[in-house]
Amino acid sequence: MTLKPYLGVFAGASLLFLAACGTTTPSSSGKNWLSLGVSQNSNILHELDQTSIKKNGQVVTFRDKKTFSDISKEHFQYLPKHKYSLNTWEMNCANKTYRLVATELMAENGTQVWQKTFDFNTAPTRKIVAGSSTDKQYQAVCR
Repeated sequence: MTLKPYLGVFAGASLLFLAACGTTTPSSSGKNWLSLGVSQNSNILHELDQTSIKKNGQVVTFRDKKTFSDISKEHFQYLPKHKYSLNTWEMNCANKTYRLVATELMAENGTQVWQKTFDFNTAPTRKIVAGSSTDKQYQAVCR
């Protein structure tokens, strides 16, 4: 499976992202989810796990969660149908670049339906686009 179609799903969702006031929701799993808002069609909630942020100089790794409110509105052409994804990202704060490190796709009942880890060849770095969901992540983890 190539990464290009997969990145398109998340890039498309990121470009549809609307900025919203951040709210923090603690969970029983020890994660502290910061809401970064919803997509333009209001079907994807973007959250950042504040407990996952790890800084190493200008490079930061963190996890995010993208939850579909109605999976019937989404087209999962290259991926299994899933309710939410848990993604590990690496961001270079100085260069304003990011890349996907790993992802888990989860069913509505919480079972894992797909998992993949990426290297630099399968997930090269990309520039952060102003106003995107990745830019909101940058604001939260790099400042």
